[in-house]
Amino acid sequence: CPRLFANLYPSPVEPVDENELPPVFTRNEVSKLTGGLIKPKTLSNLDALSKGPTIKIRFGKKVAYEKDNFIHWLRCQVQH
Repeated sequence: CPRLFANLYPSPVEPVDENELPPVFTRNEVSKLTGGLIKPKTLSNLDALSKGPTIKIRFGKKVAYEKDNFIHWLRCQVQH
């Protein structure tokens, strides 16, 4: 997994139980879930570079991500 967000500090965001996430969610919801750490435009730019989550669902201009694939992608971006 490429490390795109290697220099980030832990966010003061309450942890989210993965089991409570919906099966798909939009870029705006990602921003809310990460406390604004990942902006919708950042995800859009990463998608354009083929460096974002691999499974996307498009509905008109909206883009949503499949939960398990997004979580896997996010874990690959974060260094502990």
